[in-house]
Amino acid sequence: MLTHEQIKAFNQSGFLHAPGMLSRDWVNDMKAQLHCLFAHQAQKLGVLDTPQYDLETLVYKVMEPNSPHRKAVYELVRHAPAIRATQYHPDILYALEVLGLAFPVSLQVPTVRFDIPGEFEKRYLTRLHQDLRSIRSASCITVWVPLTRIDPKNGSIVCYSGTHKLGMLEHKITDGQIELRKPDVVDGCEEIILEADPCDVVFLNSFCVHKSFRDGSDGSIKINVQFMHNDGFAYDPYDEFAQLEQTVPDYKDLYKY
Repeated sequence: MLTHEQIKAFNQSGFLHAPGMLSRDWVNDMKAQLHCLFAHQAQKLGVLDTPQYDLETLVYKVMEPNSPHRKAVYELVRHAPAIRATQYHPDILYALEVLGLAFPVSLQVPTVRFDIPGEFEKRYLTRLHQDLRSIRSASCITVWVPLTRIDPKNGSIVCYSGTHKLGMLEHKITDGQIELRKPDVVDGCEEIILEADPCDVVFLNSFCVHKSFRDGSDGSIKINVQFMHNDGFAYDPYDEFAQLEQTVPDYKDLYKY
């Protein structure tokens, strides 16, 4: 259950860290299904010489930079049943309603993000942006579920407090990434680097400006699930938010893997 203080903080800052919302069993089920899919892909690719690899090691073995199968595996794992079920976890739905979505609907498949340490992987860290690729109404909330420890060393996101109140900002595509056209809009805003653990859930107003963050090139792989819910009652197929589907490239259309 969210407290009045948490709801107030979300409305003021545009984001909320809710510790322990998911059970350990629920998170372990998601990780187990990811492990199973990665192990099968590793076997097919001939990089599995022992079945005892943990998930992080399997990700390193399968996600070979610039390989044709890297993007395919990214696309595959987001459809794991436990990942899809998390979109409609009852506690998450209840929280979304309390935070202002009268009828939460998820119009897209979740994304499982693997932020891997190393200089080569820095190219995939997202720049300052709002979640325009998923906004389809005036009320949209991004749900961010860590499957590993999230902190500056292992990777996280930086949120800019209060920027959701600026409304929809102008973006551009640079090197396959969507980013703010005028990044100085965050000047003077409080920067918050999120820290969270598995079983926690982060709720982010999808208009809140944020970016990826990693302090250095070491640490562990950051794995998180993310998906967006729009308010079905706020959806209008003729307004500027619904039209973003036609004008903003989807994840699969951008070079992000």
